[in-house]
Amino acid sequence: MIIEEDSTLVYDGSRYVVLNVIFDNDTKYGIASKYDENDNPIMNELRVFRNDDLGRLQMVDDEDLLNRLLPIFQNNLNAMISEVQKEHGESE
Repeated sequence: MIIEEDSTLVYDGSRYVVLNVIFDNDTKYGIASKYDENDNPIMNELRVFRNDDLGRLQMVDDEDLLNRLLPIFQNNLNAMISEVQKEHGESE
């Protein structure tokens, strides 16, 4: 499965929507929110995915790597939220 923003991934029988994609050390990572049974994203169930060398989807579980990537994703998502708020005339 290709990791792209707004794409849907399936991992171990669960569906996820990709919220943001970054590159780190020539590897593409996507942070994704799990869908519930009604196809609504569960915002407190976020996972980070990458593709292995054969293109297979892998969930990132390396704690050091996650600690490095999560602040980058957080900044990106905060910027996206801020941009949407500006477009809709809302203040932070």
